[in-house]
Amino acid sequence: MLRPTSMRHLTAQEYCAHLAPLLRAQTDENFTSLAMMRDPIDWLRSWYRFYLRDALDDYALTLRTRGFEAFVRDYIDQHDSLAPISAQHKFLCDPSGSPLVDRIFRYEMIDDFVRYLEDRLDCIVTLPRLNVPPAVDVALSSATEQDLRAAMHEDFDLYAGLAS
Repeated sequence: MLRPTSMRHLTAQEYCAHLAPLLRAQTDENFTSLAMMRDPIDWLRSWYRFYLRDALDDYALTLRTRGFEAFVRDYIDQHDSLAPISAQHKFLCDPSGSPLVDRIFRYEMIDDFVRYLEDRLDCIVTLPRLNVPPAVDVALSSATEQDLRAAMHEDFDLYAGLAS
């Protein structure tokens, strides 16, 4: 969805509160909600590349010299510049941690998602590759990864429960 921007990344809670009732009222049908979830570390790597690519502010500019490890440490410490980055489980679940989405696909298995859409929609689906971030070093020390796994345990738990 290109427009409106506010609906491009609608949370599951927003969908359930606003869009699902509208769709149901207009069609008298229940729609199946779908989402994709990235491996939590790969998701954070993607955010890092996004910050580097767009260099939106002074914080993003300092990342070029500080690196991914510092970015992850800032995320763990909830640095103010990373406030727009929430957590995937907050996007997909209710406050108790229960998924609100009918089907969550692993981003790394995008072919399964495409097959599902093609079967349901009875047409060929082609997803273009857009917003390709620059290749950068996104290595992470084992100590920082361990701290990140503890800080993001809800995301890791949700991801581990997805079909592989």
